[in-house]
Amino acid sequence: MKSFVTVNSAGYIDMWSNQKVEGFAEVETSENNINLINVCKVENGKVILDEKRQKEIISNQRAEKTELEKLREELLLTQEALAALFESNLG
Repeated sequence: MKSFVTVNSAGYIDMWSNQKVEGFAEVETSENNINLINVCKVENGKVILDEKRQKEIISNQRAEKTELEKLREELLLTQEALAALFESNLG
């Protein structure tokens, strides 16, 4: 399938288009790779998925979600402690 892309300084695709746009290079790609950002490179006019990089990005996103979940739990515990403190001061 024909598509048009730009690449960033690291060589990874950072923008896609289905029509010719100034500054975009024409490439051949599979449907599976269309619109993937920062995980595909262009080699000899063909889009190649960097599976290792994709797995690293997914892993990092999961780690960030886990960290966010921990922060939410801490916030909830803090809110519960504050509510208990207010109740004891009022009662």
